[in-house]
Amino acid sequence: MPSPYPWHYTLRWPMYFNWPSMRNHTAMQLVSDQYQDGIHEADDIRLLFCGDIMVQNKDRIPHLHPVLCQLIRSADLFIGNCEAPVGYHAPNARARYRFVFHMPRDYLANIIEQTGLPAHRWLLSMANNHTGDKDYEACLQPYDILTGMGVIPLGRFRADTPPLRIVQHKEWRLGFVAWTDWMNREIFPPHDPGAFRTQHILQHPWRCLKQKYRLDYLFGMPHWEYEFQHFPHRKTRALAKMLVDQLGMDFLVGIHTHTLQPMEWFERGFCAYSLGNFCGLGRAWSVKLIPLLEIRLRKVIGSHPLLAGYKMHYFFQQDQGAAVNIIPLEEASEAERSRLKQRLSRIFTMQGKEDGG
Repeated sequence: MPSPYPWHYTLRWPMYFNWPSMRNHTAMQLVSDQYQDGIHEADDIRLLFCGDIMVQNKDRIPHLHPVLCQLIRSADLFIGNCEAPVGYHAPNARARYRFVFHMPRDYLANIIEQTGLPAHRWLLSMANNHTGDKDYEACLQPYDILTGMGVIPLGRFRADTPPLRIVQHKEWRLGFVAWTDWMNREIFPPHDPGAFRTQHILQHPWRCLKQKYRLDYLFGMPHWEYEFQHFPHRKTRALAKMLVDQLGMDFLVGIHTHTLQPMEWFERGFCAYSLGNFCGLGRAWSVKLIPLLEIRLRKVIGSHPLLAGYKMHYFFQQDQGAAVNIIPLEEASEAERSRLKQRLSRIFTMQGKEDGG
């Protein structure tokens, strides 16, 4: 499969796969991994974002710790990315995933069932570089499968509408826009690029669309950046600033790097550059960190809704032979916990605890 990346990065990719880069390309200033206004109101809405949901070798379904399940179950909505297209095929105990990923429906259904959060409160993006890994027919299946499961799919290309999904929850009208900056294989016909791309997003005046569709808040979910990098590049930061300050998105939550990246405040909004993996095949120890981002929104009479708080929750992917467990970071071994806490201190100014709480 050809690489979608520049040649110089492609040559270094095997190194980054094993040793993710901590290079702060743009001397980015770090911010806290949590912010709370100190007030909790009953009408606040709580959204929980995760990173990439990927298949494991032998289609090993991870076991989710009760603390993780409770956290997800307590959210109003759970939002993430299906990094592997979902198919109707059965799990395969002999599967070996390298670069072509294909997630069995039962794999995802089991994860959803473990959490106890109803599928209709899950929003999963289909827009990523693996969308065209197999063939065009396989690209068409995930939308129907997710919809049939009750999950709200994001990012599937449609020519007759803005790349926007509106979700009505409680008294809120929330907009979600998912797209990809990368594609491994361009197997798509001219009329259907499979998933929304960056160029589709940049052509819309999002501040005007928020007013037109009476949106309370607009989230962007870009699948961007280079894999196995802990800091965004200058081009990515410039794009984020334009999407927020100029075009009108309120909050960006990025995916794709398989590593946790920092957050950045802009004049009119906020960006979490990457949430790494929710479950994945990463070999490097820092890729086994499972970050979840909790966002709390509050309506303010006569004003734009308020970001009342955000908080990172940290878990750990524990590989034990044939079993994969996702546990609170505080339950990882002392050595693993210490290394990851040190890594976190180079990405955020740490004010919260490093566990799953």
